[in-house]
Parts: sequence; structure tokens; C-alpha cells
Amino acid sequence: MNTTPFDPLAELRPLLARELDEAPRAEPVEQTTQPLCFDAYRIGDDLHIDFDIPGVDPNTIELSVENHLLSVSAVRELPCQSGDVIERGRIHGNFKRSLFLPAYWDVDHLSAIVENGVLRIHAPWSPSTAKRSIGIAAHAHPESIRTVC
Repeated sequence: MNTTPFDPLAELRPLLARELDEAPRAEPVEQTTQPLCFDAYRIGDDLHIDFDIPGVDPNTIELSVENHLLSVSAVRELPCQSGDVIERGRIHGNFKRSLFLPAYWDVDHLSAIVENGVLRIHAPWSPSTAKRSIGIAAHAHPESIRTVC
């Protein structure tokens, strides 16, 4: 018998490992998509995902869910488009991250808020996947009983 503890965030981790290999480059990159940094954690039965989006106009954030695939994209522009850039220490442009949310999170009731440069997404536990007992009927049909001689 395997006694591995249940980890509802385990299915997020393989996607994380692949995307961490695509670290942002040091030199400025125009018109490319950079991964969004995030933390995913549970509080009680709720999933919380916090994406770092400092300097992003909330109107550029796009959130979508299709077949339990959460996609987040945002754009951060350099404030002075017409001036000379002296130093560029932050990444600007398009940011995107996609995460598979397992079926036990209720994606129909996701909520999102932007606060202090963080996009906070909340997904409650799906009651349809909660543990429940299943009764076993013990009923024999008379026609299915045969006498063996």
C-alpha cells in the first residue's frame, strides 16, 4: 500500500519546472513573451495564486480558463516611449503564464484582484470532487439465484 500524502498542487509543479528553464534574459528583449513569476498555495480548502505584476496597467491583464487551463497575460511598457533610456534594469513587454488547475478546484468560481502590484487569483475547492461515501446495495434478485445439485 502506498501512503503518499495528497498534494493538490502537485499537478502544477511539472509545468513550473519547464517554465523556470525559460528564465528571462539580461539584455532587453522586444516583442517577446516572458513568464510571469508566481506563488501558488493553499489556505484551508482554497487555492491562491499570486502573480507579480509591478508596473503593469491592470487594463492590459487578460485572464482566461479553458478546460482547467488558466492563462494569464499582461503588458508592461516603458513609461518614456519617446525619451532616451539611460538604464534598463526591468523587463518590459508581454508576460504570459499558463497553469493547469486540476478538476478539484472550482474554476467556475475563480476570482481575481490586483493589489500592490500583485494579481491575486482565488479558486475554491470544488464540492463536486469532495470526498463522499458511496453506499453498497446488497439486494439479490430471486431469478438470479440458482440451485446447484
